[in-house]
Formats: sequence, C-alpha cells, structure tokens
Amino acid sequence: MKEDYSDIIQTPYPFALIRERMKREDRASQFSPFAALTGYEDAIKEEGRITCCKPELTDDEKQLIGKTITDSYEKKREIRITYFVPDEKKKGGSIISCFSVIKKIDRGNMMIFLSDGRAIKIENIVKAES
Repeated sequence: MKEDYSDIIQTPYPFALIRERMKREDRASQFSPFAALTGYEDAIKEEGRITCCKPELTDDEKQLIGKTITDSYEKKREIRITYFVPDEKKKGGSIISCFSVIKKIDRGNMMIFLSDGRAIKIENIVKAES
C-alpha cells in the first residue's frame, strides 16, 4: 500500500506558541563543529617549531671572546654579541645577536649586563665583535 501524504503536505505545522521560535543562525550554530581535541593544534605548532643546539667553542675561541668583552668594557665601546638563549619548552634554543655597550661585568655570577637592559650569561656567548 503506497501513501503519498497528499492530504497533509499543504497543512501548516501546528506550532506550540509557548515560546518564540529560534532564529535560523542560532539553530545552525548548535550543529557547528567543535574542537574535540583541545590544544591539539597548539601541540602541533610547538612540535614544528625549530630550535638549534648550543655551539661548542674551543678554548681559544672562549679566550678571544673574553678578551674582546674586556677590551670593549674598558674602552666603553659598542660590541656585537651573539649568544645562545635556551628554549623554555623544549631541548635546544635560539641564537640572538645584539649591538650594545657593556654596562657591568659580574665575574662572580659569570654575567654581563648591557646598556639596553639585557643580562647575558658569559657561558652562552658564542661570538663577540667590537
């Protein structure tokens, strides 16, 4: 037996008028996709971020860096310092270069303080040029 429902197709739907009908945009937003794996995209970006290893220096290179830093500090000249910054989240880090005047050398803590406000561990310095 085949029914075509022709008797009810044109009849208006009997809405219950207890509350106002929801807008189409609001109704559609209920079915929009949701983030099933929160933080997944952040984890992928973090994993894809590239870090580098800290360069190993020879004793001669370390002595040359020390001499350049001392000379620049005594003569109050600007110096270009390239140094390694360890990454806080994963193994490795990045190499940064700056151009500034050395304000103070703290030999006890093995730190240098620059006029631009940076504090750099001497062991992280890779290159120094005056």
